[in-house]
Amino acid sequence: MQPGKSIKSFSDTKPVQKEVQKSDLYLYILDRVRAGKSPYSVCDDLHWKKSRIMYYVKHLKKLDILENKGYGVWQLTEPFKNDPTEKIITYIREKERSTNESSSGVKAGNLADLHALNIKLPIIEGEINLKAIGGYEQQMNNWMKSYRKLPGLQATLQNNNNKSLNIHVWSRKIYDTLQIPALVHTYVMAVTQLMKNHAVLLDHMSFTVTTLHISIPDPVLDKIMNKGLKVEIALGRDAKKISEQDVTQQAKAWVDPSPFKCIETNDVEFWKNRIMMGEHMAQVANGMTCVQDGIQQTRAQVSQIAEQSATTGQTMTQIRASMADLSTTQTLHAEAISAVSQSLAIRDDGFMSFQKDVLNARSNLLSWQEQVLESSRSIHYTLNRLTFSVTSLVERIEQIESAQKGQFDPVGFLLASIECFEDVNSGPVQKLLQDLSPDERRRIRCHVGRLGW
Repeated sequence: MQPGKSIKSFSDTKPVQKEVQKSDLYLYILDRVRAGKSPYSVCDDLHWKKSRIMYYVKHLKKLDILENKGYGVWQLTEPFKNDPTEKIITYIREKERSTNESSSGVKAGNLADLHALNIKLPIIEGEINLKAIGGYEQQMNNWMKSYRKLPGLQATLQNNNNKSLNIHVWSRKIYDTLQIPALVHTYVMAVTQLMKNHAVLLDHMSFTVTTLHISIPDPVLDKIMNKGLKVEIALGRDAKKISEQDVTQQAKAWVDPSPFKCIETNDVEFWKNRIMMGEHMAQVANGMTCVQDGIQQTRAQVSQIAEQSATTGQTMTQIRASMADLSTTQTLHAEAISAVSQSLAIRDDGFMSFQKDVLNARSNLLSWQEQVLESSRSIHYTLNRLTFSVTSLVERIEQIESAQKGQFDPVGFLLASIECFEDVNSGPVQKLLQDLSPDERRRIRCHVGRLGW
């Protein structure tokens, strides 16, 4: 390759080729400095003016890779003296890429590339003819598909046999996860209005996001992964939906080596979590600090517990000795209780005998009381009979006296005799009954019937 020809076509090459040629230029400069020559000696080989190579020398100096020790004397700084040139070139690439990504004021680690966003809109009314409004057609698998590019919107429209319309959004940089839903709704409303101007009504309320791929650059992957290696990991959950009509997809992340090694995902939450990784790590670090403090406190508590355990061991020895004394005391108490139990048994036997004697005495007393009551009733009955006999005798005496006076009542006398003798069949009573009239006899029978004789 002729140096002049390379430099002539330098500005016309693609960005990746431009980066490679710049790397070659840095390689020339670093090799000359390692050889003890001035970096500007490259101008002689490339036929450049010194002012043209000065930009790259200043850039290496700005990155603290080169330092000027005196007039025409240059050398590598201490951190890069022992590093191979390829490692220094990789460091320069990472720095330039980080500078380009952060030129908008956004942290480079938060930037992502939205390079595969497809939106599907159902057609409600009308017929789409993209070719008639500036589009083109392309044959694919026996099916003629029609497209139309919209440079102003940075998107391409695709007609799906007049049933739906696909919006293929071109790749772009995004800075926040909230940009994606807003961007999708912006495209839906813009294309809906565009098609409305061509007499086509789209169902903007039923749109679906069919594809969503977010690419996150990671320069570290160039160092740890081989070229062409692709790794895919399932995140174990569903990807976050942009609209309710989106098809449920498994959230996953993978490493894509083109155009440069990066991490890709179909889940917005994965990118958000990666952006917040620094914050999460800070929280984890704070948590680890708290854990370490807790461990130290636990160690102190364990030391106290160990001391208390030693004291507890001594206390347990004393308790065992006390338990032995207590066991001896319990044995003595058991013997005393046994003696008391025997005494109580003897006392209970005496008490039971005494109780039996008391019951017998009570029984005898009750029997004597019954006998006394019976005797009292007999005496009472005898007294009543004696009183009655005396009364009857008095009445008879009165009757005798009346008979002596000529006032004798035979019936009354007979009744008094019956009550006195208590027997109707006695001789005196029968003799008196013979001297009575029939009416007087009836009176006597009625009276005897009332007495129950």
